[in-house]
Amino acid sequence: MSRAAQPAIVFPTANKEGLYRFPDGEVYLRVPGLKHIERATIVHSGYPDPSGGIIELLMILNILRKYAPNMERAHVIFTSMQYARQDNAWYDGELNMAQMLIDMLDLRFGVNAISTIDAHFAREDWVRPYSILTDVSAVENLMDKAIADYPGIIFVTPDAGAQRRIRIKMAAGAKKKRANSFDVSVMLDEKFASVIKGKVVGVVDDILSTGNTLVRFAEQARKLGAKKVVALITHGVGSAGISRVQKEFDGLYLTNTINHPEANVDIRGLVDTCILQDRL
Repeated sequence: MSRAAQPAIVFPTANKEGLYRFPDGEVYLRVPGLKHIERATIVHSGYPDPSGGIIELLMILNILRKYAPNMERAHVIFTSMQYARQDNAWYDGELNMAQMLIDMLDLRFGVNAISTIDAHFAREDWVRPYSILTDVSAVENLMDKAIADYPGIIFVTPDAGAQRRIRIKMAAGAKKKRANSFDVSVMLDEKFASVIKGKVVGVVDDILSTGNTLVRFAEQARKLGAKKVVALITHGVGSAGISRVQKEFDGLYLTNTINHPEANVDIRGLVDTCILQDRL
């Protein structure tokens, strides 16, 4: 913990037994030594326990309010923000959970800045009025790693939603039809087929959960003549999905926004950038 007027990285500590969870599942943590903190940067990953992670974050923010009376600025950096995919209210009685969390951090806790990495909601219209919110992308990090292994690789997105979210223009032409939250089908048009035939194809997406969409895409791409198919993923939220993609694809490039042993693309530089930008 830095005691100067610099952003401080907050490291919580566990209970006497070295645990952050009680036997009944309740969250425990403490953050000592905050008396002289003036600026705090909280680096938070919402996984592998999305709901418990929210409790952890709210506890840290409340601890800062209580034990850091001189704190002037709080900056939350989500390496992977939980509930980010619940970013619209489509049906009666639904909540936009992503917006609710941002509002809570802003209005209830007075957080001065929120940084995200490839947040699922980053390109939604409702995000624009939030001046405290900044999203950075790991896509170029992923692409650089894949290009080093496959110099002639063609980058594509698996559906229109991914095309909209990813900031780098890529080949389009894939359509996804979702029967429910788990059952999807992917269709590739003829123009798309002409682009990928005989090529190494890199499928870029922000989130890997079950792997259903990616696996369907890989199956169709191979039928249309793709030489190899590799996946480039920012957030690996599901271990089973990661294992499935590793089995079905010729390669997986996965960042460490969430702690997985399969992660092979480091995003610490993006976190450093978020911290440095907040100092300006």
